[in-house]
Amino acid sequence: MKVIGQAKQDAKTYLISVVDQLQAGIAAKLNLSLSASVVSDVDVAGAIIKAGEDVEEGGGYKFSALSTHGRSGLERWKMGSITEQVLHRTRLPS
Repeated sequence: MKVIGQAKQDAKTYLISVVDQLQAGIAAKLNLSLSASVVSDVDVAGAIIKAGEDVEEGGGYKFSALSTHGRSGLERWKMGSITEQVLHRTRLPS
């Protein structure tokens, strides 16, 4: 469990640095407020959807961006597509 905790902290540190860079640049020009969070869950798509739809808990997204590895064929069948799962399972507009 110590490894997971360290991995979460490393991810959060990285995301904060990315948010800081964006806030100093394009986000400031567009008057955007950015945030980042790290969640650990075996259902990755479900965790993204929950965070995006969780307005009652003070969360929720007005906009989210996902990137993909662009897997196809056997790799896609084996690994699945998190982005595709999020798009098909969320109640939020896409």
